[in-house]
Amino acid sequence: MQTYIQQAIERFEMADLSKGLPYRNLVGCLMWIACSVFGPILVKVKELARYCNAYTEKEYKLALKLLHSLDPSTGIIFLRGGAYRERVPQLIRQGGESSSGTANGMNKQEIEAESDILPSFDGFTLRSPDIVNEFGEKDLFREQDAQDHLQKKKISERVMVIGTDRFRIVAYTDAAFAVNELKQSISGWIIYLNGTPILFGSLKQTVVVDSSCSAEYVAASICVKKIMELENMLDFLEVHCAKPYRMYTDSMACKHIACNHSRLGKVRHLAIRTHLIRCHISLGDIELVWCTTESMVADLMTKVVSGAQDKRLMIRFYNDVGEPVTFVDSKLLKVKTPTKGGKKGPKRRFEIDTKKSIISQELSSNSGK
Repeated sequence: MQTYIQQAIERFEMADLSKGLPYRNLVGCLMWIACSVFGPILVKVKELARYCNAYTEKEYKLALKLLHSLDPSTGIIFLRGGAYRERVPQLIRQGGESSSGTANGMNKQEIEAESDILPSFDGFTLRSPDIVNEFGEKDLFREQDAQDHLQKKKISERVMVIGTDRFRIVAYTDAAFAVNELKQSISGWIIYLNGTPILFGSLKQTVVVDSSCSAEYVAASICVKKIMELENMLDFLEVHCAKPYRMYTDSMACKHIACNHSRLGKVRHLAIRTHLIRCHISLGDIELVWCTTESMVADLMTKVVSGAQDKRLMIRFYNDVGEPVTFVDSKLLKVKTPTKGGKKGPKRRFEIDTKKSIISQELSSNSGK
């Protein structure tokens, strides 16, 4: 890639502009570079590609400037020892609100109480074993179905290939709500294998949604398709990753709807194919986790972010490997601990010590007298 970028820069700098601007060739080179290695510039390249039929010298200079801004030494390196060492994104707001906070107007106790009321399913059996039919008798048909399902599950577990711990799939999904004149949203995804980006991209949603929750929900279903695509590629190479695959989203409403198997909320108008995320979560293939917007790497695929955030997320895009997950979890516990009296603690102890010394001095002086 380093040689290709250098040759492309020399080629377009020495181009004879009197014969016309080679704008389409330049955009094609940038698109190939973005899809191969430089994923963070994909949104900018797509914006330049919109002017392929009506470009001017201004757009050509912008495309050439983008080509010059690329670092030829940057590349994607696959780390075989990066499994279970991915960087855990920020799961807590700076104000102390966590993923189990009041994003939907409910506190943790209310959410737990509601989850107890909702019916839960274990395979094909309901939670209560004492289910009777309309005649007041025990439903033997449903009980027989449960026994057959349990027997088939045992057989499938014997045949099932055990997943390896040397490879791990982690995905990020995000959406930009109503970005163009037609109010279409953009879905973005980044799928890591051992902290290395394998599949990444963005796509305009074909359906026009009426809320950011619906846009995130559709984007999550598209990301699930890409995860299954990577799973099939790895199956061809006889590599089987352990399930469930972790997928991060920055929408609490999307997470609650996708993880609720009995209620759809206000997304019933969406097509059946957009509910793919609920199916794979119920099957145990996907684990949907909420993270903060500042830690969402897939923002690079949906919009042009600010300069500081672009640099921070670009580092994570090429290498999302940090400390082992166990150590990262311990760090998150440290973040959750309150630090209100961090600086005042030593001062208070010093004041107490000085008071004790003053009292001891007074007692010694009184005893001397």
